[in-house]
Amino acid sequence: MKPFKLLFLVSCCSILVSCSQSLVYSPSVNLPVRPLKEKEIDLHGGLEMMPETRPEGIGGEKTTFGANGQITYGFSDKFNLGVKGWADMQGRENYFRSGYALTAQFIRPRSECSRMIYVPRTGMVLDGRYIAGYGFSLSALYQREIVENLSYTVGAGALWGFNTISEEEGDKMGIGLQGTASIGWIFTDNFRLGIELTPLYQINLFDHNQQFIFSPQIGVGYTITQKK
Repeated sequence: MKPFKLLFLVSCCSILVSCSQSLVYSPSVNLPVRPLKEKEIDLHGGLEMMPETRPEGIGGEKTTFGANGQITYGFSDKFNLGVKGWADMQGRENYFRSGYALTAQFIRPRSECSRMIYVPRTGMVLDGRYIAGYGFSLSALYQREIVENLSYTVGAGALWGFNTISEEEGDKMGIGLQGTASIGWIFTDNFRLGIELTPLYQINLFDHNQQFIFSPQIGVGYTITQKK
């Protein structure tokens, strides 16, 4: 039995050593140019500089190049629900780092061309195949159409996340504040181009440090409308 015990210990040590020192998340909100109507579907894909949860663990790098995708369904003219996924495309760590989030959008019109949008989100981050942490955020956003096919969005929000890695180390927890500034343009039919800038102030309560992080994104989207 000793060889098997030794093999088990070596395997456990290998797993512990190869665990990622930092995780990545996607703070972008990916709004369409105008809110979805009931039964409409929005598809979005983007390239993003995603924040690192523990920059000191990977040599001080605050962001990592990644990609995200999102699908959103309009349950009514004032409520949408979407699923978002993202992945580290740079491959800085031993394991493939990714994540998923459930996103809701509550739309409150202010005029024919402007609105407030409240976006609560809950998600999880993965280290390889394993769930390595969870997060929650809430943003309040103001969106206004400049012309028919062009709109901008500005707002702010708060976020909280934690990563449970072992009973000995406890929870690696962090909080933060984020801003949002984006512009979206429908350039043909229902296709759009979007640019989003997300400044964040991230506080790591476990390591007792904080970082200011700038997370830009460029993406394209397509809205599937209902035939009249």
